[in-house]
Amino acid sequence: MKHNADKNQRKYKILQSIVEIFVSTANPVGSKFLKEEAKINLSTATLRNEMVLLEKEGFLMQSHISSGRIPTDKAYRFLVDTINISPVQGESFKNEFNTVALKYFQNKQADQNVYDIVSILSQLTPNIAFATIPSSEKMFFLGLSQMIMQSEFSSGVQDISGVCKVLEEDLHTFLSSLDIRKTKMISTETCENTNYAHTNANLCEIYDIELFIGHENILPGIDSCSLIVSKTQNGEYFGILGPVRMNYSRNIVAMKEAQKLFLQLGNI
Repeated sequence: MKHNADKNQRKYKILQSIVEIFVSTANPVGSKFLKEEAKINLSTATLRNEMVLLEKEGFLMQSHISSGRIPTDKAYRFLVDTINISPVQGESFKNEFNTVALKYFQNKQADQNVYDIVSILSQLTPNIAFATIPSSEKMFFLGLSQMIMQSEFSSGVQDISGVCKVLEEDLHTFLSSLDIRKTKMISTETCENTNYAHTNANLCEIYDIELFIGHENILPGIDSCSLIVSKTQNGEYFGILGPVRMNYSRNIVAMKEAQKLFLQLGNI
């Protein structure tokens, strides 16, 4: 009886190895490959005999005469019903899931922070508020309809289609080429309760706010506009784009407040 039990255990161990190899490779499994891959201490002849028995019992099938075997639905059902996940394997899968989940929610939150702050900026200015999105190379922007209503564009003096093209195609590349410097300028009060380490007792380092007025812009399509831009510590760019005739004081203050909000939310 014990001999038969051992033989059955060996047979189902072979079946488990065949299923694992097939799941990994999607290729039919032959006796030689099975011996090498699963490191089973049996001859290829013995493995072939066991595979014939498994095929007769409906656990394996052979798609072609010369090919190896592949598992049947019955084989998967048997292994699922008798599955035994080791603590090490279970812990490994659990850690992998938690790592992927954590990264996903961090990216999702970082994206949402961008959406929220761009939305706030667009409500405070009649210009376009924009930002690069952490999880992609796309540009997120709001306020285009507001800017169209401004006299420069509504009268046809400036072409809004050029601005749209820059926002959708060119601005991301242009921003990536900018060398925006850092400045110590935020107090400890702003930095506390964030994940950002301040450089000394009173100051944090943040990126400067850069202004490109009119023809200072090197991008065709917005050379009649002004661009105000800065950068988060995570490397995302955000800013305001509007006609040269914009309220610079209001927009600069709004950008500084956006910097502080990004800092508090952990994006700087």
